Amino acid sequence: MRKSKEYSFQVKADKFFPSSAYQTPMYIILQSAPYEGIDFITELMNECVSVLLESGFDRNLHKISIVMDGGEVSEQYISNCLWNIYRGSGSPVSPNLLQSLHMALEKYLLDVTEKTDVEILVPLFKHMLKKSNSASITAVILSVVLAFSDKLSEIAVILFREYEIINYDIGRAAGERSIKSLYSIGYGMNWEHDIYQKERIDTCDQEHRNKTLEGAIVTYQFFMPTCSHFGQLISYLFYLLF
Repeated sequence: MRKSKEYSFQVKADKFFPSSAYQTPMYIILQSAPYEGIDFITELMNECVSVLLESGFDRNLHKISIVMDGGEVSEQYISNCLWNIYRGSGSPVSPNLLQSLHMALEKYLLDVTEKTDVEILVPLFKHMLKKSNSASITAVILSVVLAFSDKLSEIAVILFREYEIINYDIGRAAGERSIKSLYSIGYGMNWEHDIYQKERIDTCDQEHRNKTLEGAIVTYQFFMPTCSHFGQLISYLFYLLF
């Protein structure tokens, strides 16, 4: 990877085209060494954000604050580019390698969340939120939260405290309407690419793609989980409204 005034941060992107969870060994690495793999992606993105800041290429890049339990604050950088890396969209366009790594991370977390106890998942996601300075990791976490909103309601409450996350997630959901067309460009014309494109196209049919954090919070108000942290959510909702 090298710094570039013109392209912010560059890799030999063509080698990883088209972007896919299967495009790098990371999906396999996450299965065999999940904590090490997650920390690697997080630390890599921390470095990439530093490069992005220095380059000045993404003028929409700015800082947000995620308030954790007990008032601890995690500061992260967010932009349309960073938030949408895991979906292979956003502007300015991010490198295919970084997109593929985020896609692998999301796929792995979606796979394991269904069969993993919440007592393991919640500390893991909190660790990721604290360790990362890139909202691209938070976007992946939110995707998993939307897929398993009942199980990960405690993480949803943390993310709901930052309005920018709600706003960027609404934009991501709107983009889902056209992303299948993006993934389908040239599909069937190169057999070497088909497995990667099909993996991406299949993600468009996942039920949680059209859900949003805003919608999840509304659902929580009608079907409130019996969890102590929801007292915090009610208090925060009243704070926003009144």
